[in-house]
Amino acid sequence: MALSIDSLSTKIGLPKSIRRSPVFLVGLALRLLLIAFLAPQIQQTWFVPFVEHAIAHPSIDPWTTFLDDGGTPLAYPYGPVMLIAHLPTLAIGWLLAAVSDQTVFLAIGFRASLLLADLAALLLLNRLFPQHPRKLLWLYWWSPIALYVTYWNGQTDIIPIALLLASLVLLRDLRARASGLALGLSLSAKFSMLLAVPFLAIYLWRNKRLRNLQTPFAIGLAIGLIPQALCLLSP
Repeated sequence: MALSIDSLSTKIGLPKSIRRSPVFLVGLALRLLLIAFLAPQIQQTWFVPFVEHAIAHPSIDPWTTFLDDGGTPLAYPYGPVMLIAHLPTLAIGWLLAAVSDQTVFLAIGFRASLLLADLAALLLLNRLFPQHPRKLLWLYWWSPIALYVTYWNGQTDIIPIALLLASLVLLRDLRARASGLALGLSLSAKFSMLLAVPFLAIYLWRNKRLRNLQTPFAIGLAIGLIPQALCLLSP
């Protein structure tokens, strides 16, 4: 298992100081065990049935299709980017379930997408704070709140949070349009990420040397919001 864990962490770009740390490896092993053996009720009842339906019945508006087929409106109150983020790993789980006749692969596929977003968040936080890898592992990777919300309770907020962190990293690197795009995609995943917009707007406005980045940032933000706009305009 250690070899496979190290291989996974290497492929996503984690530095050696993190991926070889026992603190990281044990934390990742714990997450893999939780994914394999823990089935949060909120996922089993609402999230997985919706995404499974979206795979089995492709549609431009999977929310309306799901409701028309008798699904509950409480099942998946998120945006299209959140759905897209889950589809690759859940599609693999769907295929494995179809071949093996074991529906547990669907749920594992869903939770695997959360693990990938969790690893991406760790990588992005390390980009923001590269001088404190060990503190980062203890404060984020082993945070009881992060573990509880994502793996025990089963919420999916880690996906828009990872996109928001990507926006911050890109803005720090002065890649304003890409930063705006990442923020727009975060909003298109879960609109509560709107809370971050005023802070970034104030940051760009108060820093005179960055004011020329406002227009490309706004353009990227608008592009990132297109999936959400199309969803809202859908009949």
